[in-house]
Amino acid sequence: MSERSSKSSISRSTFWLLLAAAIGVVYGNSFQGVFVFDDTNSILDNPSIRSFDAFFATLSWDSLVRPGRWMAYLTLTANYAISELEPWSYHLGNVLIHLVNALLLFELVRISAQRLRFPEEQSKLLAFSVALLWAVHPLQTQAVTYIIQRIEALASLFYLGVFVGFAKSQEKSRNAWLVVSFVSFWCGMWTKQIIVTAPLLLLCYDRIFWAASWKDLWRKRGLYHAAMLLSAAWIVLVTFARLGNDYAGNTTGLGTGIGSSSGVSPLQYALTQPGVVLFYLRLWFLPVGQNLDHFWKPATLPEEIIPSLVILLGLLAATGWALWKAPVVGFAALWFFLILAPTSTIVPIRDLAVEHRTYLPSAGLSVLCVAGLAWLIRRWKGVEDDGRALLLACGGLAVVLGVMTHLRNEVYSSEFMLWQDVVEKSPNNGRALTNLVEHYTAQGRTQEAEQLARRAVAALPDSPETQNLLGSVLMDLGKTEEAEQHVRQSLALKPLPEACLNLALLLEARQPEEAIELLRKAVELRPDFSRAHNRLGMLLLKTGGDLTIAEQHFRLAIEQDPANDFACNNLAIVLAQRGQITQAVELLRQILRRNPDFDLAKRSLAYLSN
Repeated sequence: MSERSSKSSISRSTFWLLLAAAIGVVYGNSFQGVFVFDDTNSILDNPSIRSFDAFFATLSWDSLVRPGRWMAYLTLTANYAISELEPWSYHLGNVLIHLVNALLLFELVRISAQRLRFPEEQSKLLAFSVALLWAVHPLQTQAVTYIIQRIEALASLFYLGVFVGFAKSQEKSRNAWLVVSFVSFWCGMWTKQIIVTAPLLLLCYDRIFWAASWKDLWRKRGLYHAAMLLSAAWIVLVTFARLGNDYAGNTTGLGTGIGSSSGVSPLQYALTQPGVVLFYLRLWFLPVGQNLDHFWKPATLPEEIIPSLVILLGLLAATGWALWKAPVVGFAALWFFLILAPTSTIVPIRDLAVEHRTYLPSAGLSVLCVAGLAWLIRRWKGVEDDGRALLLACGGLAVVLGVMTHLRNEVYSSEFMLWQDVVEKSPNNGRALTNLVEHYTAQGRTQEAEQLARRAVAALPDSPETQNLLGSVLMDLGKTEEAEQHVRQSLALKPLPEACLNLALLLEARQPEEAIELLRKAVELRPDFSRAHNRLGMLLLKTGGDLTIAEQHFRLAIEQDPANDFACNNLAIVLAQRGQITQAVELLRQILRRNPDFDLAKRSLAYLSN
């Protein structure tokens, strides 16, 4: 940098405020986002986040010594305490975590650049450029705007905390920062297992940036690194032990998408990942075609495996060569590949490709981009002030990326819009089609729902959920014979409670006894299935069954869903049959206070009033 520019110093706090402003502008519209997809199970239907007492009741000593995700769910519990199920505080939490990550990345790059003898002002400028491009890149939206992917962002915060704590300990010569680094590692272990690679990557960082030799490294900080590596070994041991149990028990995984539910062997997964990793790289350098659910299929043909494998091996070889000849460049590339390794090697995960996995690895790509821009500017004759030119180039690029991020956030403003976006980009994505069918059905657009449901079955013919969904749509259209075929096909694949209910509805007029058995199976499979309890009670009444048992099912239906007006009306009828007219009338009036247009309750009340 020129002498003139070096005199005009910009404080770190100014750069921090600029980063905060950029993130605020780019993610301002993310607050319009709703709960989508996995948010339902993790937030909307998760009783453990309803209070801190309920949350801490789920913890045990075992959870403190094993990897898990309770740290992330603790933050969700705090959000529920603030806004219950209003999304704004959850989005605020995600954006603040993203901002902290950007500031941590700024500090890590600044300290590292100064260690490489860059002037202080230039170090801050490089750090700001790296953090800015990383923070506003549209590839980060899935980890920021999609609420439950806070898990990825929060784990990244602790991952960066490991490095910034270590870097601060060296910059300030204070071992207390090593404690911060170690504690951050364990917090990351309680958030997501991507933290497992931090000790190995940190070892490389120490050797490249701080230690004169490996001997010097172990002599000065051997105890610290040994503690970190042993902690990582513990994570690997526990994770693979649990993974082995999942395979042995044929379960759905670790509760994190890992396990036999992927339907892919470790070898298949490993052969598919080179193409996935190259796709991630393409999304960083050309962020077009982003998708919540890529529904990536396993690579099986040689032409699907060999080209991407050769390219990836070439990139890994180039990374190894760079670590030898240009260690700083090599480290940035290693950052990308090593952090991505737990989800992109041999451990089968349910979804073969998802964008939020690139959240922290892409920080290494941001470093490479800024380094490349700085090199090009230095090669550009006539530029006197590399710092200003770099800031201008990165600022212009950040504006373009920020606009793309802002536009991408709009897709999360409704679940319907999100699934439409997925289906447009992945027309044969059975899972997305299934979700979109449910929205069309809720809107009464049954003809369109039928078309999409047929496409979903064509894409996932062995899915009991899609077969049953098509059966439900056909029932709404009055195509009962074909509906029964698909519902029976669903039950042949797996006894879903919803399919049991649908088949019971189809059979109750001509085969009531079989319908009753199906409904009993439905509530056995899902005891909180309010609709099935109500229907079972109604069918028992129609067939002259035990009035007491019918009443029990109506009460269970209401207990699980107090707003089930049909069950409330039926319970009122049972009470009236028992001679409890006053209680029956009061129950019907409660229904009408809640739902004045419920004609069935009006007729029942009129009948009892006479």
